[in-house]
Order: sequence, then C-alpha cells, then structure tokens
Amino acid sequence: MNAPASQGTLMGKGLSTLWAPFSPVNRINPYPMYRNLRELDPVHQLKTGDWVVSRYADVCTVLMDKRIDVIDMPSYFRDKTLTVNSSAIEMYPTYQASYNWLLYLRRPMHGRTREMVMKIWPSLNFAGCVQAVLAELTADLATKTTIDLIDDFAKPLPVRVISQLMGFPESHIEELKHWGERLATIFEPMLTQAEMIEINQAASDFLVFIDDCITAHQEKPADTMIGKLLAQRSADGQPIDRDDLISLIANLFVAGEETTRNLIGNGFAALTAFPDQLALLHQQPELLKPAVEEMLRYDSPVQITSRIALEDVDVSGQTIRAGEQIYVCLGSANRDELQFEGADRLDITRQKNKHLAFGYGSHFCLGANLARMQAMQAFPILLHQFPDLRADLPRAIQRKNLLLRGFGTLPTIRV
Repeated sequence: MNAPASQGTLMGKGLSTLWAPFSPVNRINPYPMYRNLRELDPVHQLKTGDWVVSRYADVCTVLMDKRIDVIDMPSYFRDKTLTVNSSAIEMYPTYQASYNWLLYLRRPMHGRTREMVMKIWPSLNFAGCVQAVLAELTADLATKTTIDLIDDFAKPLPVRVISQLMGFPESHIEELKHWGERLATIFEPMLTQAEMIEINQAASDFLVFIDDCITAHQEKPADTMIGKLLAQRSADGQPIDRDDLISLIANLFVAGEETTRNLIGNGFAALTAFPDQLALLHQQPELLKPAVEEMLRYDSPVQITSRIALEDVDVSGQTIRAGEQIYVCLGSANRDELQFEGADRLDITRQKNKHLAFGYGSHFCLGANLARMQAMQAFPILLHQFPDLRADLPRAIQRKNLLLRGFGTLPTIRV
C-alpha cells in the first residue's frame, strides 16, 4: 500500500507550481490555488505519480467509481514507533482509535458498519438534545462581555450534543474537547513528532475513557447511542467486537464534533464577509435552510479526501494507474464555476445547490443531517438574540489543517 495522505504527497513531497497547499497564502485561502488547478490542469499529476482532482464533475466521478476506494490510512500507525530521548513510543493507540472509522473502511465492511449505525440513528433524540444544549450556551453567551465564537459556541455545541447522545459523563466535557480536537488531526499532513505524540496520548486516554463508558453501560443499560450500539448485533448475529465498537464510537464523536464546529464558524465568518447576505437573512428568515447549504458550499468544513485506484481508471482523459493515490478536492469542487454560477460569492438564494461538502457516494457523511440540524437551530439564535455580533475577521486565526478547514479562534465585535 502507498503511504497514507498524511505521510506521502500531502506532506510536501512531489509538490508542483499548481499544487502548493502549504504556502502561507494558500493555507489561509486555498481557493485561488483551486481555481488555477481547475482552469489549467483539473486532473493534475504530481511528481510522485499521485493525482489532485479539482473539478466538480471529476470529483463526482472519482467518488462514485467502484474501481476507486478509500485508503487504509490507520494501518500506517499499526506498527509505527517514534523515538524520543532514546525511548520508543509505539503509535498503536492511534491505530486502535481509528482503524474502524467509516471514512477509511472499504467494501463490504463499510456497508455493514454504516448500516448498523443507521439502524439506531432514527431512535436518538437529536432535536431535543440540540435545543437543550443551545439553551445553556445562549444563556452563557448573554453574560459575556467578549465572545469568541469558536471557544464559546461552535466548539462546545457539538461536543456537548454528541456527548449527551453517547451517554458520556458531563464531567469530562473539557477532556472530550481536547481529545476530539487532537484526534481530528490524526491524518493531517506536516505533523511534527511532538504533535504525533500528543495525538497518540489523546488516543490512548480516549480509548480508556470509552472502554469505561461501555463497561458502565453494560452494568447499567441506558437509552443512549452506546447503549443502542451494544444492543445491536453484527451481520452474523454475534455481539459487536469491543475494540471495533470503541474505535467506531471514537469516529462518531470526532466526526460529529468537527463538521458542526467548522460549519458554524466558517458560516458566521462568511456572513460577516458578505453583509448584504447577512442583511437579507435578517429580512427573510425563511432563507435559513438555503443559507446553511450555501455556507457549506462556500467554505466547506472538509476540504480534501483521499482515494486509491484499485485498477487503471480514466478520468477526463487522464489514466490513473492502479495503486496511485487521488486527492479529491471537495472545497475546490464546491467553487467550480462550471457547476455554480458566481461560485466565489456567498449567495443564500442559490438554487440547485448540489454541493459536495459532505462528500458523495457510499461514504457520504453519516452525520450530515445532525450537522445541518445544529446549524439550523444555532444561526437563528446568533442572528436574533445577538443581532449586532460580527466576526472580527482581521483577528481570526485559521487552524493550520489542510484536510479540514476551520478557525482556531474567531473573535467577535459589536456593531
């Protein structure tokens, strides 16, 4: 197997003049780079032999082609050891926390695991949980003289929602924030050794925590996501393997936390950057649903996903050979002028907005509707209870992540 995206081309090997995602300018705003790729070389081969696909139509083709599948990134960490001060640190906890993530499971295991989760999805009280958490956060915001939209709202909202749905003890919220933030960067490129060690420690701690929660649910069954997963049976009628369950729970928590956090932060920043659209949303609150979809398209929470060709495949006249990796630019596809007129503008009245923010095909994001629900309930609160609040964009700090896009801090001002 080729090196995973976090350790191969995306780390900087084989970069080209068109593909320079680590330059300071492109890290802050990758969209001009994406535009150049789409216009000059939409199926772009790097020096390593791997590919970057940037146009909407080609991205859809790659994500739907059964000759192309996900990369088993977690296996990179299975036998990896880091040496620090002559001491060996095994990265196995990182592998153990991530090996059963839906994002990296191939057929048929992906379909079985996804189906198992979807069986319990309708029975969870998503709406009531989101409403309760938002009520508490809104009360807290009202007492603050300064508000950082990430730390005070966008980050704690999904962490607390997912934690309650899972049945995690509320006393561990701060630790859960830390674990989620660290584990979300597992497969980011350009990680330092210190960052990898921090991720590994977070993985180790989170595994112990989840294992304890499973034990607590076994001793005292509860009507939570963990309780329902424990009650599920695998395809052959056997109980779910404990290690598989622990890794899956880690996946559901991390994915649910990151997408919503970035959607709310990026969306609020976009409304500030386009005051005419913010004013329109105030005047016509019935535009909220298309507004949320446009936020997802305009500045997508997930920018890049990766695939590998299982056999030779033709994409827009380029032959991608078996074994070559493909970096699929969702963020670029969502700014493709061939698909979206005026793609670089936020337009909350946009029609037929078939964006790819949640992916496409069999690996479409399982938590898409939960992320949408949280945004649909969160933005009316921000708009109507804090109508003078705006993102202080000059002081905002983007996280350095490449695969995920969002703010580390998003200070606000009153206008």
